[in-house]
Amino acid sequence: MLKLRFRNMVGEDLPMKELLSVSRGVGVSISIKKVKDYEALIDIDDLTKAINVFSRLVLIREATDDYGIEIYRRRRQLSNDPGKPHLDTDIAMLMLNLAGVVQGDAVLDPFSGVGTISAVARHLDINVVSIDISSGFTDARGDATLLPIRQGSLDAIVTDPPFNRLHTVDSRLDHIYHQFLLEASITLKPCGRLSFVYPSYLSEYVEDALMETDLDLYAYGVQYINDAFSRVIMTLTKDGNKCPMMYS
Repeated sequence: MLKLRFRNMVGEDLPMKELLSVSRGVGVSISIKKVKDYEALIDIDDLTKAINVFSRLVLIREATDDYGIEIYRRRRQLSNDPGKPHLDTDIAMLMLNLAGVVQGDAVLDPFSGVGTISAVARHLDINVVSIDISSGFTDARGDATLLPIRQGSLDAIVTDPPFNRLHTVDSRLDHIYHQFLLEASITLKPCGRLSFVYPSYLSEYVEDALMETDLDLYAYGVQYINDAFSRVIMTLTKDGNKCPMMYS
């Protein structure tokens, strides 16, 4: 039995969802015995595999054994580039983890910006195809509201859409989010995952757009930046009610 303590940064739901998504993605079986107040008791057969899972998690703080001996403590693996302040590398890693992305998956970042998500994915030996309406740090130039991707071909979409305060866009935000979520629904495989972050003041746009898709909520958390600003981290599954493994 191991005791895990999690970081209190995005609510109580995301730490367990991140743990489950990563462990399933790498084929490690974890039995959760108890969850309370950012702590969990788990059973796992192989300690080496457990540490491999923990080393990828963003929200874990530490793990101890039955005797209270520390077997793992998280240390930040990736630093932020001060010249590219748009997306924290921890948040990029968290979104990749919640999407359950593994090597060989077809993964897209359609709002790649300066390329933080694809750079973090490379740290995991995962290839993310990055596109953006303006080229520069991308694999190709492309419009996220009209994706040049075959229907039902993506395992995951992980991205940070524009939100005006730090981004300059030529189209209304409600249109961008509406069309992007429709495109995500079309291009994801059944049980494919969409993980993205957006400021809480855009929640109405997102909720309205989701009503027209077959994307179901898997994980939801809020990161409070300051009294005036917070960000939602959301992961959705295409036809999620047909994918019981994601929800068990």
